[in-house]
Amino acid sequence: MSAHDDLLTAVAAAPDDDGPRLVMADWFEEHGDPDRAEFIRLQLALAKQDEYDPDFAELTSRENELLRENGHRWKIPDLKGRQELRRGFVEFVWLPGDKLLKQADLVSAVPTVISLRVSGADDRLSDLARLPYLSRIRELDLSNNTLPARDRLLRFFETTSLPSLHSLALRNNMLWPEQLAGLAKSSVFSQVRSLDVSGNPLGDEGCAEFVSKPCFRKLRTLIYRSNRLDISHAVHGSGASILADADGLSSLRTLDLAGHSVGDDGAIAFACSNKLKSLEWLDLSDNDIGLVDGTWAQPFAASDFAMPLRVFRLRQNPLDREARGHLAKWKSRRPGRILDTGRTADTLP
Repeated sequence: MSAHDDLLTAVAAAPDDDGPRLVMADWFEEHGDPDRAEFIRLQLALAKQDEYDPDFAELTSRENELLRENGHRWKIPDLKGRQELRRGFVEFVWLPGDKLLKQADLVSAVPTVISLRVSGADDRLSDLARLPYLSRIRELDLSNNTLPARDRLLRFFETTSLPSLHSLALRNNMLWPEQLAGLAKSSVFSQVRSLDVSGNPLGDEGCAEFVSKPCFRKLRTLIYRSNRLDISHAVHGSGASILADADGLSSLRTLDLAGHSVGDDGAIAFACSNKLKSLEWLDLSDNDIGLVDGTWAQPFAASDFAMPLRVFRLRQNPLDREARGHLAKWKSRRPGRILDTGRTADTLP
């Protein structure tokens, strides 16, 4: 093996470690490829930030510039699908099921690929389950399929070796509460730390499933955006109260419920919660909060729940002057806290 291959193997062997990636950046710089070296270091820096950090936009702009100029030579050649470089290397691939099966060797040959999205997977799940490199996949996205039909999804998880999986996306799959309960029986869900079930008709009953099933107790990220669900299938105040009062979700750091209808009652339930002690990011955008008056925001001003919270998103909610006054007091209790109302992330008009 060449020095390049040895270094790449080291990167793949420690996907969470910046060290081998920085060593490879130095190697690229020493071998006449400063753009590649800069790109690796830049993406490593971006991975530690989010959209609210002051130099995020500048770094992202430079990232896009480097990709426009060099992306074609940094990606997997001849692969007929979408690829993304993350933390300096190709980590994400998105292909329809048929193409993924035909190009399995191309994907398998790149050891840094650890994130996979498969569309059109409905009738190919049994074939996909036999792909040997699935054992190294850490992030799997099976969104926009009809997977719950005939229990195909449960059979896939029961027959596929996914020892490295920690992030799972099942957006827009017509997943109902009873099917979520069935999936929760799979051992795979006990190792998942990030789960995205946006656009599925789970509603308040689904919130109860998240709370009652032991496999969800280690979740650090739960994304359940409405994605234009019918109001009857959305999360309401009662569902928000179930989540806010859950003993079993104490590890949760990110909760995204954008687009539902939790209303004032749901917002108050979160403000008064003493259970979600690790929560750092809460998104209640477009949730019919503030339709009655601004008193719902008063509990946040003195809420102990709010202390670990770093980002609170309330975009597309009717916030009146009273609510904004209360929220300004809440924000002032912790320097650096981000309150995003869709107008400005740093101040309240």
